[in-house]
Amino acid sequence: MLLPFNTDIWLYPNPIDFRKQMDGLIMLVADHLKLNPTSGQIFLFRNKHSNKIKLLWWDRNGF
Repeated sequence: MLLPFNTDIWLYPNPIDFRKQMDGLIMLVADHLKLNPTSGQIFLFRNKHSNKIKLLWWDRNGF
């Protein structure tokens, strides 16, 4: 995964249920953060114990 130096990284502030799949994460970005999930930015999500993360990133061909 090669990223340009100016890539924005967003951390979703609330812990999420890690059973959420890609579609659920896309909805969180679009509805709660009011950002475009296909913008090329990186979105990070953490679990309740803050010991795991999920990353959502659009790379021109898909997530």
